[in-house]
Amino acid sequence: MEQWLYYLALLACPVMLIVMFWMMKGMMNYEKDCSSSSNADLEKSMHDLSEKNKQLTAEIENLKKNSR
Repeated sequence: MEQWLYYLALLACPVMLIVMFWMMKGMMNYEKDCSSSSNADLEKSMHDLSEKNKQLTAEIENLKKNSR
């Protein structure tokens, strides 16, 4: 009986290692799918913020000119 427990413990380590590799592989594929759509969203947000920044900078310059 003790031999079976020894072999079971000996086999549990590589089996759990394989299971963890498989789970991590699945997580990486999920992140790749999510990141492609989020990159496009981030680029659009960045472009929108850049345009808003240009507008606000022009407005500040206009206010500075009018206050003199």
